[in-house]
Amino acid sequence: MVKKKRLALFTLVVLMSSLNYFGQPRSGDGSGGVRPIDVSTAEADNARWSSITMSRDGMLPVNIARRRSINALLLLREKANKKIKVTKAEREPYEVFLKLPDTGIFKLAPIVNCSTMVDVSKNDDHCLYYYVEGHGAAYSFRAEKHHLAQLSDIVRSDGEFSVPGFMSVGLIKMLGDEPIEGVSSSHPDAIEMARFEPASSVKTLEQQRLSIEKGVNIGSSTFLSTAPIRLGKTYLIRSVAFKTRNLEKNKLIIVPTGFSTMPRKDVTVVFRVAQITDEGGLIILWKELARGDSPVLDLTSDAQ
Repeated sequence: MVKKKRLALFTLVVLMSSLNYFGQPRSGDGSGGVRPIDVSTAEADNARWSSITMSRDGMLPVNIARRRSINALLLLREKANKKIKVTKAEREPYEVFLKLPDTGIFKLAPIVNCSTMVDVSKNDDHCLYYYVEGHGAAYSFRAEKHHLAQLSDIVRSDGEFSVPGFMSVGLIKMLGDEPIEGVSSSHPDAIEMARFEPASSVKTLEQQRLSIEKGVNIGSSTFLSTAPIRLGKTYLIRSVAFKTRNLEKNKLIIVPTGFSTMPRKDVTVVFRVAQITDEGGLIILWKELARGDSPVLDLTSDAQ
């Protein structure tokens, strides 16, 4: 009888400990007793979390700590996405241009020294761009949104634009003071850029990238993989994001997150650095000149 009482007491202690550290038992709805994350209630939750008493070992209950971390990140992501958007005041001078077909406007974030989560936690406002995909410094004309540098068509680095990308190849040329409105697919440099023939294999793709880094001549035009950033200047860019075959079978290639959801297209765009914001962001006006299907790269070892 004494043994049964001890066993029951032990069971009760274990159950109470489980509730204290892990929240309510599983409710049967698949949530594990933790309500879904709601950004709209995150501020109130954060205030409540700040008043929670730590357990004896100095740790928050696991489910609360997890919710606190996720909600805090969601808040920062929401604020960051608002910060990277072009404001009404920034957009207003270009309303006439933006009424033209196939045009757009976006902001590239300034370069900030926020390479670690520790840096970000010290100065959230300064480092908010850390939470935008590509840190707000990379943009995809194909998807018309900021994205990881590897999946974008243009990336801002220290003092220059570049056209990197995973399974892609790009060319860029600064046209100088030419008005963006006057540049079309019949522009001499656009005609020469359209003559560029993308690689047909992974091996030739790497060779082609190296060639473009040094400068590739097509007709009377020279194209590179980078161009200096200059306020008021106009640029021409072509980005070819290859479709792939048997990529999942090639274990030597690390595929960036989100690759399968990004459009794989061949796009030619003219853009202009319209403004530099007080904090160093770039306001970019752009117009699409051409869009087509991209070639297919076979990723099997024999094809390479």
